[in-house]
Amino acid sequence: MTIAAADATHRGASASEDEAGGEPSARTARTQEADLGVVDRAETLAEQAYANIKTALMNGLLAPGEAVSGRRIAATFGISLTPAREALMRLSAERALDVDPRRTFSVPMLNRRSYAELLTIRLMLEGYATEVAATAMSPATIDKLAAINTRLSDAINRDALKQSLELNRLFHFTIYRAAGMPDLFGLIEGLWLRVGPVFNLLYPDYQRAGRGRNNHLEAIDAICARDAPRARAAMEQDLNQGAEYLLKLLDQ
Repeated sequence: MTIAAADATHRGASASEDEAGGEPSARTARTQEADLGVVDRAETLAEQAYANIKTALMNGLLAPGEAVSGRRIAATFGISLTPAREALMRLSAERALDVDPRRTFSVPMLNRRSYAELLTIRLMLEGYATEVAATAMSPATIDKLAAINTRLSDAINRDALKQSLELNRLFHFTIYRAAGMPDLFGLIEGLWLRVGPVFNLLYPDYQRAGRGRNNHLEAIDAICARDAPRARAAMEQDLNQGAEYLLKLLDQ
């Protein structure tokens, strides 16, 4: 039975009890009040704020240690404080944000040990997703992937930090989504929520060295050849080289 069907059954049972002479319960009243749509609107606003903050974290647009207040989010998105705080609390529950006893939210500061642990997990999950995607990706998506990488190279050449970060995530996630495994994709998103903020340390020096670009080109060539092991190796190389650079910058 679906949640909606179960809810309908419950309301029907409550209505029968009321007709028999009983008073409507507080639970029934709350259900009727929720049907007015007030709660749904708040959830919709919170979802929108959550999605926007989540993307900013994965893109590395929020730096480690940066404060993220409910008032800032409310003002940025033009919403009230309640859905803004709901979005922040949800991200805190997912360990994407830290929160202190005063309910002050901030972007976590990863140390080398934590980042190394997350890297180990990423190599397994993102490597596997790339391996699956190499034989599942459609020709149209391969063309899209190549176009994204061209735009990324152009953004790096122009030192367009924000665009480079966004396009780098889009490149990776286009591959992972092509694996056609939604649960795996969700796990990878959760990892990027944790590590995304440190990615801005890769720009511009690391990207100017060209190693990341070469790995992307190798991944595209391997996918075009439907060579799954080679595609996975290229992705693992990309993750490892970026991590090697980042680990030197992170505190112990």
